[in-house]
Formats: sequence, structure tokens, C-alpha cells
Amino acid sequence: TYKIFQAMNIKILSLMLCPALLAACSGKGDGHAASGVFETTETVVSARTAGLLTAFNAEEGTDLKGGAEVGCVDTVLLSLRRSELKASAGSAASTVLDVSRQSAHLRRQIEHAQQELARAQQLAAAKAGTRQQADQWQSQLDVLTSQLAATEEKIASANRSATERESAILAQLAQVEEQIAQSRIIAPTGGTVLEKYVEAGE
Repeated sequence: TYKIFQAMNIKILSLMLCPALLAACSGKGDGHAASGVFETTETVVSARTAGLLTAFNAEEGTDLKGGAEVGCVDTVLLSLRRSELKASAGSAASTVLDVSRQSAHLRRQIEHAQQELARAQQLAAAKAGTRQQADQWQSQLDVLTSQLAATEEKIASANRSATERESAILAQLAQVEEQIAQSRIIAPTGGTVLEKYVEAGE
């Protein structure tokens, strides 16, 4: 069984030199020893998430720099979840269709119908063809135009759904990334480690 910790704590002692001491130290070698007061601040560093501590590099007496990473909580499950979400986001993005490519065949048919309609109208005007032929091509053109509009709307609707699905997955991914970031234990300020209350593996 794993021990789940709620507060992986260390205490960091920070030293701050008082202005009185700074003034004394800046004197011109007058033979007097500098005097002043050191102020200390204790900072408790805690993990922002619970879990198995997989790494913890802070030892008592160690000097730390502000922003240094001193440990990490287990992120295996979060990393797996992140990989799953990335794959899902990629899958959702891949389902977005290219409208022009999907409707290219209909567009070619429409272009052909338009050409045939124009030719039939010219023949009818020159008494070399019948008005019925022109009407047939007009009817076919109307059908193809309606099919194109319906196809484009269907594709647009499918693309909206895919985009919304991808956005939802990316939002979940951002949450997991934040949880992984919170699994890193960061020293908020520089100082010396006074105490630690847990070891790696606990």
C-alpha cells in the first residue's frame, strides 16, 4: 500500500539583513565592528497535490535557491491521461473535413450542367434545338445546386461538432497539464532547509 501524504513539508530559513547592519557595513574602516540584527523568515513548502512522493532532493541544512525544484509527486497516471487526451484531440482534429475537396465532384457536375444549359439555350434561340432540352438542363442544374448546398451544410455541421469535441478535449488536457505542474514541488524563496517531514517513496 502507498502512503498518501497531504502535506509534504519542509521549512526554509531565509536571512534578511537589517538596514542598520547594512549602514554599519558600508562605513569606511573606522576600527569599529559592524553591528546589527539578522531577521529570519520560516517558509513551509508543501506539495500542491497529494500522492506518492517519487523524488525529494531537499536535505536539512541544504541551501536552496528560489524557484528550485526540490521534489515531485507521482505523475504516472496523469502522464498516461495526458497521452490519451493528446491522441483523442488529434483524432478529433483529423475528422474535420475539407469542404472544397468533399464537394469537388458535385462542383464539376454543376460546371458541366451550366455549360450544357448555355449551349441548349443558344441552340433553342437559333431554332436548332428545343426549349425542352434547355429546361431539362436547368432542372438538373437546380438539383445539383441543392445537393451541393446540402452537402456543404452537412460537412459544416460535422466540422463544428469535431471542433467542439476537440476544444473540450483540449480543455481537459490543460487541466491535466496544470495537475502535472502542481506535482512539482518548488521552493518559493531562497534559504536553508531546517526540517523535512517526509522522504522520497512515502
